[in-house]
Amino acid sequence: MTRNKIKKTKWDYFNSGSTVTKVENRNINKQQNFNKRMKEKKFFSFITTLLLLMSVVITTKAQFGMPPTNIEGWAVATHSSGNWVVGSLTNTPVIGLVNTRNCDGLAPFGVNWTSATTTIYHGPTNNWIASNLGQVYGIAIDSKNNIYTTSTSVYNHVAEPLEFGPAGPGGVYKIDYASGNISNILTSSIYTTSATSSIGTSKIPNGDGVNHGPGLGNICYDKDNDKLYVTNMEDGRIYRINPTTNKIDAVYDPGASSPIAAPLGTTNPTMNADGGTNGFAPIGERLWGIGYNPVDKRIYYSVWVEGYGSNSPTTYNVIRSVSVNAAGFIPTSDQFEFKLLDVASGYLPNSTSVPPIFYSMPISDIEFTLDGKKMLVGECGVNQNYSEIFPINTGHSNRVFEYRGAAGSWIFNQTINLSVAGSFTHLNSSGGVDYGVSYNTPTIQGQCGQAKCDSIIWTTGNFLVNSPLVYGLQSTPASGNTPATATSLGHFVDLNGIFTQNDKTQIGDVDIFKGECKGAIPSPCDKIDVTANSLSQTRGDCCWDFTVSGLIPAGTFDHITATPITPGVFFSSTSAPAGWGTNLVSNIASWSPTSGPIITDSTSGLKSCFVNTSGSAVFSVQFAFYTTQGGVCYDTVRLDCAPVQIQNDSCCAPNIVRATCINSSQNGSSYSITMSI
Repeated sequence: MTRNKIKKTKWDYFNSGSTVTKVENRNINKQQNFNKRMKEKKFFSFITTLLLLMSVVITTKAQFGMPPTNIEGWAVATHSSGNWVVGSLTNTPVIGLVNTRNCDGLAPFGVNWTSATTTIYHGPTNNWIASNLGQVYGIAIDSKNNIYTTSTSVYNHVAEPLEFGPAGPGGVYKIDYASGNISNILTSSIYTTSATSSIGTSKIPNGDGVNHGPGLGNICYDKDNDKLYVTNMEDGRIYRINPTTNKIDAVYDPGASSPIAAPLGTTNPTMNADGGTNGFAPIGERLWGIGYNPVDKRIYYSVWVEGYGSNSPTTYNVIRSVSVNAAGFIPTSDQFEFKLLDVASGYLPNSTSVPPIFYSMPISDIEFTLDGKKMLVGECGVNQNYSEIFPINTGHSNRVFEYRGAAGSWIFNQTINLSVAGSFTHLNSSGGVDYGVSYNTPTIQGQCGQAKCDSIIWTTGNFLVNSPLVYGLQSTPASGNTPATATSLGHFVDLNGIFTQNDKTQIGDVDIFKGECKGAIPSPCDKIDVTANSLSQTRGDCCWDFTVSGLIPAGTFDHITATPITPGVFFSSTSAPAGWGTNLVSNIASWSPTSGPIITDSTSGLKSCFVNTSGSAVFSVQFAFYTTQGGVCYDTVRLDCAPVQIQNDSCCAPNIVRATCINSSQNGSSYSITMSI
């Protein structure tokens, strides 16, 4: 029989060729103090602005008022003004542009990317500061490369003079692509339960409309209808904005037209119309992350149900979606997409001395690949015990996930591990996520090679590098990483260049300018598939014949490995088809043709037997397909095999540490089993 896969995991191919092994070598004075850097940036901005004006006069082609002539591949990132110099929070930046193009492949791995940090751009006159914008978190980029950002209280600045900027707690700001100038496209009004009163206006109801209120969640752009969508922490609604008129033209309140029951398998609260209570919308109706999928024409939004300090084993943060068109929202199309996995350990981060708890953190950002087939979601850590101020932000309880599929059928694809400093456990997300652009080796020195769309994942995070301290951005190949490779595969950018300061919980969102990327580039991983045909099944000892297919174009791959990823599962034997060799070392099996790369698109006969001591009847095996250019693709299968049954004595409980096959024949297998009592 053929064992159907319960869950298959596949990652896009990422070329990690020789160019990425180079180390950045730039003549930078590491002893520059902060004030000197600010003066240099201001002088550079002045010169850049003069050159910009000359360029506009001569060519009539608008530039951004910033260094790049091509913004494709650059990042825009938000952060608190408090992650600069404490006590000078009104005149420090809250949003910046980061050159993350890496055309020459010289960005260093595992340490701060110095040239990216020291050239962050904060406006034509360094004017993207708290006094002009207040504290901001969410980011959207429209089809003309204009930037939009939203007022926030996420950084918990309760004692600072400027929590919110001139547009108030419901403010939405636009940074113009042609000039870099700021405009307040939406300001704030006093909170009211009447959402329809906002339609046709340029005001979002939030708090007192001036300097007190929950603030907004996040913002996204719908290129098909040329609209912006923003979540409001105050009332749990989504507001649609026309960026041409700067007016609200539609409002959606999930549960208003008909209550939305808890998704199956949860005890989440029912979603109803906004109840009219001042302050944060109740948990279970509070919205934060938002993203538009251009393929299914749906707005995806996150529902904040739990966080650290308010959770249960049966409540989950969830992602829902609703269809939109030129006229607005289609409430009857609203549907549940998926619930977030609880933290795997079941314990508070970095602690096993407290009783187990089950929780996830609210999703603050949602992004899609250009083909709409993959989705990134980022958690931002919060303590659920809140008053008018934002719940206390926690820096090391938060994850980044990728899902694949389509509306109504999304499945988990992979976890993006945030790099780790000290003893923390890769749960360092600040919630910002986006797919980015990498480049082939350029054919002309000083120019970028061909763009590889959606080939990098960018995230925001805390305590990403220990020496020097890095709080800011991390890149990861779209093929993913593991806890062991999160640092070695990552590029890191500190967002303020102050490496002696702890910026925990002060990092915001990130978006990437996609530029000329029109769609996802086909990947050698796209067609790969692994199927398993059962050969024998006895308790604890099961064998399969694996068939791999989709290995195209011919000659792309040179070897295949398989690794049990369920603890307590071990290979007992492997064999290979004719013309292939096999090896089994440290519980990793490998197969490769005896001469040259793999030239057939489908191969069977990759036979394997396993001993299952995991205690579970289902276990997972991850296959890795290595290309001749240094790339790797993955596919994961889940298999049924009844575990070894051990009769426990009444006074002890054996714990199997390792099982090793010492003899295998047609009559059965013998094992050496190491256990602790």
